[in-house]
Amino acid sequence: MIAWIQGSDGLYELTAGFDRRRNAPWLEGHRFDAYALMSEPRNGEAIRRILQEFEPSHRHAPPTDREVADAFVRLVELGDVQVTRMALRPLATSLEAGQGVVPEAGESLAELAAQHFVEFRFVDSHGNAVSGIPYVFTDAHGGQEPGTLGRDGRIRRDRVEDGMYSVELEAVVSAHWESLAAPCDDAVSVRAKVTGCADGTRVTIRIFREYSETDDDVIDTVEGEVTSGEVVVPWSYDYASDEQRSAAQGTVAFIAEVALSSGSWAKTIEPLTVTLKTIELADWSHEDCAPETEVELFARVAGLSDAATATFSIYRTKPQGDGELVETLEATTVTGERIAVQWTAPERPGEFYFEVAVDDTVGRAAVSDYLCVLGSKARRKG
Repeated sequence: MIAWIQGSDGLYELTAGFDRRRNAPWLEGHRFDAYALMSEPRNGEAIRRILQEFEPSHRHAPPTDREVADAFVRLVELGDVQVTRMALRPLATSLEAGQGVVPEAGESLAELAAQHFVEFRFVDSHGNAVSGIPYVFTDAHGGQEPGTLGRDGRIRRDRVEDGMYSVELEAVVSAHWESLAAPCDDAVSVRAKVTGCADGTRVTIRIFREYSETDDDVIDTVEGEVTSGEVVVPWSYDYASDEQRSAAQGTVAFIAEVALSSGSWAKTIEPLTVTLKTIELADWSHEDCAPETEVELFARVAGLSDAATATFSIYRTKPQGDGELVETLEATTVTGERIAVQWTAPERPGEFYFEVAVDDTVGRAAVSDYLCVLGSKARRKG
């Protein structure tokens, strides 16, 4: 907005930059009489001020009223200034709808000319108005006002002060996992950046297994809220919720989808890989050994908590039936990714195997290959 000036037939709205698609009424046969308007002192002052904005040289050598009118008509004809005549009664009606401005009682046009409006319009890639999307309007003082786009996709504020104004549509800009790998006992946060959301705006986060991401594939749903344009919500995989999950070993990858009630959403581009409680291998340090030789029993593990304990039970094979329990070694606390204990082979030769059992939130067990304890006359391999 540049100014309003009062004519005998109504109020004229003067705005910078002419959009020829609007076809201002005076170009369709109505002669804009700048010379008559200049005769009104308040109008002349407003028009001179406008002219000085476009032609600064007039500030140092003030032109006559006729020269001002001629120069102003040229600005209008060139399209630098658009003039739209507004009848006062229709304008008052539009004001009730929140779309127009009329002078208040006792308000001079010179005072009115110093005021402005700000307007935003949102369209899609085809030029159609975008509607129904929540937004936050920020004024020149940083004050924020929420709203929702109407059918015309426009946001307008009248009688505003000079300054910067902005509108942010409600949207999820990006989402990512705070870490891309974690053991199943750890929580990992989903972080998302959003725009157009006041603090406290609720968001919904849905979790999927990677590559299984339809509505029917949701494995968990959590809620969060916006704080300073960001969402941070911790999440952990409930691996013990049913028998199928409890029995699973290895790793599993998850995708998070962060969504606002308006429909805007974003998914994490890279998945979170969770390591489940797993015994990857159970074995001996040797394939065979002499009697009374010290050997190592070990297990390679992943995803186990430091509080877990492991027990090694050693069996001698029989010609038929199950193995015969020879010895159960004292429980060992799990630390890191490898569990190991020492054992001295017996004097009596034979084939032996062991079972390692881990006591954790969910139990794990594995059986080793065979260790051959050789007789005194047997030759060892290698």
